Amino acid sequence: LLLLLAFYLRLYRIDLIPWGLNNDEAINALETQAIAAGRPFATLTERGLNRETMFHMLAVLSFRTPGLALNLLRSVPALFGLQPVQIDDELMNLIFPLRFVSIAVGVLTVLALYLMARDRFGRPVAFLAGLFLAVSPWHLLYSRVGLRAILAPLFAIVTVGLFLRALESGRPRHHLGWGVALGLGLWSYTS
Repeated sequence: LLLLLAFYLRLYRIDLIPWGLNNDEAINALETQAIAAGRPFATLTERGLNRETMFHMLAVLSFRTPGLALNLLRSVPALFGLQPVQIDDELMNLIFPLRFVSIAVGVLTVLALYLMARDRFGRPVAFLAGLFLAVSPWHLLYSRVGLRAILAPLFAIVTVGLFLRALESGRPRHHLGWGVALGLGLWSYTS
């Protein structure tokens, strides 16, 4: 139920809110298209002040099938409060695949927080923590735009959760897990 709420809030009126295309989103779209066209793998981009490329790599998957998620929205526009004129616009085919990565990462972050809080504090606290993140204006905004910053909370939560588990267990595989999460987090958004 919590994840459905998080998903719905991130999709509701996605055709109008946020309005327009942010300049960082445009650069991310250009980088993603260059990678999809076959540019060799690199950990940083060449344009846009050397951005980390994890978000772009994830967005390539979304750009390869742009109509997949959009067709869900187009099939039931009233459910998500969408305007048919906006959702059928050609520009939406270019913007939405990038934003869908942020939507998916935002929902995964709510799940990660819930799981970590449940492990530490029990179900009631986990539900409240997940609910607060699901409706957080800051997190909602960054879950609705195609920016790399949405990756930071996900990797921070996963890293801390795995680190605490490793401290308790002392097992090398748990230490390896938080180390991998930390390393991937540094590749996601380091500002």
